[in-house]
Amino acid sequence: MEIVNDLPEELYLEYDEFLAYVGIYDDKLRIERYKKFIKKLNPRDKVCVEAGAGYGVFAEFMLKLGADKVYVVERNRFMLNILREKFGNNPRVEIISCDIKEFIPEDDIYLLVHDFYGTMLYDEDLHAVEELKFKPGNVLPDAGRLMVAVVNADDYLDTTVNRKVLEQFKGVLVTDLFVVKNTLVKQLKGVEVLHWHYESGLRGGRLDISNYEGDLLVFWVELVHGGQLLCRAGECFNWPLVWTPRAGDVFEIGFTKRGAAPYFKWIR
Repeated sequence: MEIVNDLPEELYLEYDEFLAYVGIYDDKLRIERYKKFIKKLNPRDKVCVEAGAGYGVFAEFMLKLGADKVYVVERNRFMLNILREKFGNNPRVEIISCDIKEFIPEDDIYLLVHDFYGTMLYDEDLHAVEELKFKPGNVLPDAGRLMVAVVNADDYLDTTVNRKVLEQFKGVLVTDLFVVKNTLVKQLKGVEVLHWHYESGLRGGRLDISNYEGDLLVFWVELVHGGQLLCRAGECFNWPLVWTPRAGDVFEIGFTKRGAAPYFKWIR
């Protein structure tokens, strides 16, 4: 889905964000994995928050499990229209129109549920969870990692993306460069290059791959809670795999600005 007519930039960005919300709810596996972890945390009789609530799917589930109250926090006005229609008459729901970073609840929060992970882990809104003005008892998910594997390009090249085409992307991170099965990441032997945790923030960023054979890198994001895998790109299709040809033995990836695209460079 994309917007094809000319709109003022601010309005275009709001609609673009709205369409992103619409798209992620097709990812049924992601939703079920989240619900599994929410159920384990047992929000019965507790006050909870769904941050960046979108359709409010997880808020609805927490209410079903017996949450005493759920704050539904959303900044996108189009999503807010849907949330008001969905929860407007529910006395156990308070709809908050603001960025989660500005929200100050009147209650102690037992559980905050969010989905702020970007394709490269930190390139969307994970930083917002670090900047909360309150401290929840639990944050779900509480961690994540960016994984990378070194593979042989010949196993993926085709008539469209051949070796000459691939070479043009040196130093460039490209999503969906190859059509692969969703089970691919289960077969890959990946290594962690970036790690994020709610309490400690983002770490890592430089990796030496001199001991790895292969001429193509594939990255994917993994959502983690309590040390357990919740969801990962390839299985949960909300996040694509990211590719780049190998151009050295040591690379660095990081973020000069929170919420922005990462920089990527070969060191040697």
